[in-house]
Amino acid sequence: KGSGLAAFADTAPKQRNTIMYAVIKTGGKQYRVSEGDILRVEKLSAETGDVVAFDEVLMIGGEGDSLVGAPAVDGASVTAN
Repeated sequence: KGSGLAAFADTAPKQRNTIMYAVIKTGGKQYRVSEGDILRVEKLSAETGDVVAFDEVLMIGGEGDSLVGAPAVDGASVTAN
């Protein structure tokens, strides 16, 4: 199903006027996502328009500092609908 990326977790580095991205893992694959992206994933039991949380965030970055998880970033989540 297609999902529009909605938000990053509060643990993201605080950066102004930069493009933030996250690397998430779902369905056994990794995806680099940014706000507004459309993502097609497999093995997701949700209907079009449902809000979905991806809690396995491996990295949050952008210009400047990045957070890299070991293996996931603690408390990070990406939501999509």
